[in-house]
Amino acid sequence: MIISTNRGINRKFITTGIGNSNAASMCCAPNGNIYLGTQPTFSIYMQTGESGAFNSLGQTGRTWYGMCAAPNGDVYAGVLNGSIYMQTNGTGNFVTLSQTSRVWRGMCAAPNGNIYACVDGGDIYMQTNGSGTFNALLQTPRNWTSMAAAPNGDIYAKTDGIGAGIYVRFEGIGNFLSLLGFTIYAGSAMCASPAGNVYYLGGAVVYKMTSPSPNYP
Repeated sequence: MIISTNRGINRKFITTGIGNSNAASMCCAPNGNIYLGTQPTFSIYMQTGESGAFNSLGQTGRTWYGMCAAPNGDVYAGVLNGSIYMQTNGTGNFVTLSQTSRVWRGMCAAPNGNIYACVDGGDIYMQTNGSGTFNALLQTPRNWTSMAAAPNGDIYAKTDGIGAGIYVRFEGIGNFLSLLGFTIYAGSAMCASPAGNVYYLGGAVVYKMTSPSPNYP
């Protein structure tokens, strides 16, 4: 069990009993489907409607290290030392968006349709309204590893290694600011479902936090 504390509120991550030893990324689509990206030479897997097994989608074996689902149903997957790929409206194959090869790690989709992708040891990038190139937001280079978007538009980015922390871009505006005063737990991915549940991948185990309702300034 993982417990995360912020502003005096205890939040519990309890194991679902579902996992994949090669999993490195995850996301929740608007229709409730859950995706797992694996590495280094495995496919992308999907669980239908937050229930049952994760089944392979038969994608080319790559190091799928970052994933997110846009409000319109498009699903994005970043490749470590590769491009960013997209599955249109949750169907078909993941097709390259021909982005610059970088150490792509975490990704998330804001409620307004902006897509974020962070680079381990580099910057955070954003694609505006799900169209065009991912452009640098000129943040301090850090070991960015995972991202999540809250329903109110706040964008979270986690770092690992020395000085590990969680940073937030309030309502998707301005720079990413450090959140202080709570314990940081190791993990390579996080995401939020349409129901408000937050999923957290720690090692080979998927954890779930049910319906959080934080109120940030």
